[in-house]
Amino acid sequence: MKMRSLKTKVIFSVLLIFFLIFPAFTWMGIYYFKYNAKKSVRAQQFELVSKLADEIDTKLLILTRVLRTSAQMMSEDSFKDHASADLYIRKHISLNSVFDDNILIFNEHGQLLAESGDNSPERRMMSFLWRDYISVPMKTGKLYISAPLMAAASTKLKSPMVVISAPVIIKGKLKGFLCGSVNLYRKNIFDNSVFTHLNNEGWIYVVDSGANVVMHPDRSKIVGKVDMVENPRIKDMIKAGSGSMEYEDGKNRTIQASFSRIPIAGWTVIANYKSDSIFRHIYRAESTLIFFVISGAFIVFFMLSFVLRSLINPLISLKEQVRSLLSDPDSGKVIKVDSNDEVMDTADAFNELLEEINRGKQELKSSNELLQIVCDFSTDWVYWVNDKGKLIYISPAAEEITGYTKEELSDYPLFYEKLIHPEDYEKWLRTEQSARLHREACKTDIRIISRDGAVKWLSNHCKGIFDNDRFIGLRGAYTDITSARTAEEKLISGERKYRMLIQNSGSPVVFTDENFLITEHNEKAYSLLTCSVGSAMFPYLNVSQERVEAHLQSNSGKRTVEIESDLIVYGSVYHYLWHINMLTYKEHGVSGYMVIGTDITGKMKRNEELSRMAVKTEISKYVKHMEAIIKSVSEGIISFDKNGCLSCYNSEAEKLFLLKPEDMGKSMENINEFFATTLISSVKKTAKNKSVMAEYEFEGGVRFLKLNITPLLDSDGKNFGTLVVVSDETAALPDAGEDSPFEKMIGRSDSMRSVFSMMRSLADVDSTVLVLGESGTGKELVAAGIHESGKRRNKPFIKLNCSAIPENLLESELFGHVKGAFTGAYKDKTGKFEAADGGTIFLDEIGDISPNVQVRLLRVLQEKEVEIIGRNEPVKVDVRVIAATNRDLKDMVSKGNFREDLYYRLKVVTLVVPPLRERKDDILALAMEFINRFNIKLGKNIVDIADDVKKILIEYDWPGNVRELEHVIEYACLMTGTSFITRNALPADLTSDKPQNPDEEKEMILKALDEAKGYKAKAARILKMGRATLYRKMQEYDIEY
Repeated sequence: MKMRSLKTKVIFSVLLIFFLIFPAFTWMGIYYFKYNAKKSVRAQQFELVSKLADEIDTKLLILTRVLRTSAQMMSEDSFKDHASADLYIRKHISLNSVFDDNILIFNEHGQLLAESGDNSPERRMMSFLWRDYISVPMKTGKLYISAPLMAAASTKLKSPMVVISAPVIIKGKLKGFLCGSVNLYRKNIFDNSVFTHLNNEGWIYVVDSGANVVMHPDRSKIVGKVDMVENPRIKDMIKAGSGSMEYEDGKNRTIQASFSRIPIAGWTVIANYKSDSIFRHIYRAESTLIFFVISGAFIVFFMLSFVLRSLINPLISLKEQVRSLLSDPDSGKVIKVDSNDEVMDTADAFNELLEEINRGKQELKSSNELLQIVCDFSTDWVYWVNDKGKLIYISPAAEEITGYTKEELSDYPLFYEKLIHPEDYEKWLRTEQSARLHREACKTDIRIISRDGAVKWLSNHCKGIFDNDRFIGLRGAYTDITSARTAEEKLISGERKYRMLIQNSGSPVVFTDENFLITEHNEKAYSLLTCSVGSAMFPYLNVSQERVEAHLQSNSGKRTVEIESDLIVYGSVYHYLWHINMLTYKEHGVSGYMVIGTDITGKMKRNEELSRMAVKTEISKYVKHMEAIIKSVSEGIISFDKNGCLSCYNSEAEKLFLLKPEDMGKSMENINEFFATTLISSVKKTAKNKSVMAEYEFEGGVRFLKLNITPLLDSDGKNFGTLVVVSDETAALPDAGEDSPFEKMIGRSDSMRSVFSMMRSLADVDSTVLVLGESGTGKELVAAGIHESGKRRNKPFIKLNCSAIPENLLESELFGHVKGAFTGAYKDKTGKFEAADGGTIFLDEIGDISPNVQVRLLRVLQEKEVEIIGRNEPVKVDVRVIAATNRDLKDMVSKGNFREDLYYRLKVVTLVVPPLRERKDDILALAMEFINRFNIKLGKNIVDIADDVKKILIEYDWPGNVRELEHVIEYACLMTGTSFITRNALPADLTSDKPQNPDEEKEMILKALDEAKGYKAKAARILKMGRATLYRKMQEYDIEY
């Protein structure tokens, strides 16, 4: 019968297995009964042995107590001679009744003084044997039970005896021994119940620790050692002490043995028991059952073999064919199985799946070929990276973009450290890593350095390829955007120049949207019209909307129209010509207008009958005049009217003299001290072009200015004003060079003047300088100024923030290491001291270095040599050290946190940089300097600060000093939409009446650290504070991250 159905085969197999259950459970029952029977016999046997051991132990304990008590009652008189000892024995009849065999007294030398009993040969032999065994208590001074004596005596006496020896100690000295013997057989130790229980199937006896028979029911057995044939496990029993075991003796008999220790004597009671008829019947039944079970198992095995063969053979064939297909998937073979059941269905499903896989592989191969063709002809540099980080494809465009070969570019990512611009390498690495970790596409713009040294801008787009959650590769492309970036930079530069031209123009300029709402204006328009952003243009120009729209309609097709109006300014009437220029056309009209005003008042008064052409000629002359001023932007330009009032100035003059829009129209004496003294006297003395030199107290010290004063004459030769061109000649003077390195530092306060003076004094000496000051006061600028103004200016200036580098890396960063010096030192590294050889090293936050680094730094200062990690020979260095800290080093020395010798080495010269709250005079000058910087950086056009904001800046305490002021100005420049910084543009903590809650500030710091994932520098940028300030606040609020 063939069973084609898998279900039938399974049912048949289950039935066959069922027929094995009954004999198996039967066998288990018999085995359980046998086990319990053995266990019960073993328990009874062990109880008997334990009882006998307890009885012997109790009797011996009584004997030892009696003998010890008698020994304690003896006096020195009992040991004088034989007669005294014999008298003691006769008096103590009770002792003789206990030790029914013999009593002996020995002196301390082992000589027998007296004994009880008769003088028979057996007694004399016993006395002789006792002298041999009192040597043990003579050595130990303790009570002793001599079982071996009994075993030796048994051969002649036929009566096993126990001899107990007790030392007699009187007044702390050993005087002798009291010995007694007893025959345990007379004490009814072995009674008939023992033998009755064993039923003649076993035996019981007592042995000592040396396997000598001490007691035996059959006295003839007391002949010495135990018979090892009958009991080969005797030593294991003696070692174990108490318990049960089963073993086979030398006669192939199964023996059940139980044994128990007699503690006082160190003997062991052993009972052996042979298997009885019950166990023989159990073994016989067990043998018969085993025979039938084995016979049935053979029958079932053959039947199951047949069934399993019909099941397994198709599966084996399926497995072999699948393995063959996996080794050669493109062979085109299909799986064939000789079966009609579920195995055949599995094979058919596998064939269908294999066909789908092959079809998909063909489609994938075609797609990859097409993709590679597209990439090969692409102008972008396309690359593929596998999951091992190996570059597997580079498009031909890569060689054209970089100038390097594919073989050089395939060294990924090591070669790219050379290829990519150093400032963009870390950004590129982060982008690549982000693409490997996330599924989103990543984009970044980087610079590369091609083989010919040219810097190119590339836009990198890359995306990770994932199989479920497993990263399997990276695909990306680089697009050359150098031309676009260059055009963008030119456009930004052009826009900046255009905005500067508009802002510095002497004509009012207003920008509006398509509805004539003001969107932007220059300072001239604000001072003339007092206009505001968002308002309508017409009221400020003193023209109606209808008039403007009529001009636009009548001049349709022209992009510029002109309209005139009269303005009343400070009680005077001015006539202006307005040029309204349409800016950018949209689909449904213009996007806005640029309105430029020209003052034609003077011309109208001289000749109102002049034609519009004459007006345009005058405008052209004025434009040329303005162009001449713009061309002189490298110098400061100031113009005054004939009354000596300020009428115009450019950005350089504004920066140099801190001019403000409200200074327009003011006379010279009311602007500032320089204008009221030096400039006004020079102008009054000038009848023609004249150049004079003047000193001006500027930020950082005294500046030497060259003033080119030119009178402005009209066509009739009449003076209508003065033009002053100012150039800074400080750098050209022979004795002014020392101030040039301090240009980055702004300060006119007395405290900063002292700092500048000391910096000049320290410039050309090599003494170690310790710069002290709060965080953000500009300690690094001080160090750089000292270096740049000294004789080491052309040598390296190396900066290192000691608190920003982990302690385990700081030594390597300072002193360098050789390859293999420690784990992770894969190549040689030059330390900062060696890199600064011949120049200056600036160690910021010096108070945060560890004691180990302090020791090594002290050696550098003392010996002028550096010990490179991993190199035995020191290296000589010529380095000037400038250190800085915001901590109290003297207090740290007193607390043991900073080495005193290093402290005095560093503070050869101490330079204290004052905090910003102690130099209020410098706040506004610093703020204007930062505004000029951020105007360029952010493309803004901010020219001044509102008066209420100035008051806030001056009254604020500035815990973060100059750095905090810089961040506040940057924030205000970002927030403001006009040319003035108003109160609304300031951060909340400056404008709020109450100081910031410490809990809120701590929560804000923790939130920034979480957002930056623990990176302190990034968190400081988020909080808009210096990194040193962040560390100080973390210590203040006890924040560990």
